[in-house]
Amino acid sequence: MTAMLSGNEGIPIEVEAEVGELIAELYSVGWKVSTSRYDAKSFGNWYVDLCRAGHTMRLVKDRSQYMIAGPPTREIKAAGLWKAFDDFQEFRHVLIKWANDPDVSIGGINSAG
Repeated sequence: MTAMLSGNEGIPIEVEAEVGELIAELYSVGWKVSTSRYDAKSFGNWYVDLCRAGHTMRLVKDRSQYMIAGPPTREIKAAGLWKAFDDFQEFRHVLIKWANDPDVSIGGINSAG
């Protein structure tokens, strides 16, 4: 099992190979990796914790399915992220659409919107 913190280290190479482009897209809208973990003994499961302005989210791969945790349930349900995705590209598309939505504040849906 490998765990790394943000800063100069980055994320485990196995996770980087799989979701590096997604992480780069999230970086471009202000999210930074705080912790990540890869577990080769558990079917290659991993998670990546990201933070932005004191708010966090966790990207998870578990049993070859992708999901998100952290933001309020109502928000991820509204974004279509309240499920496990079998297809990474579908997960990426929905996640990036949510992350780039101008109605999404730093930590969730703007209270005015």
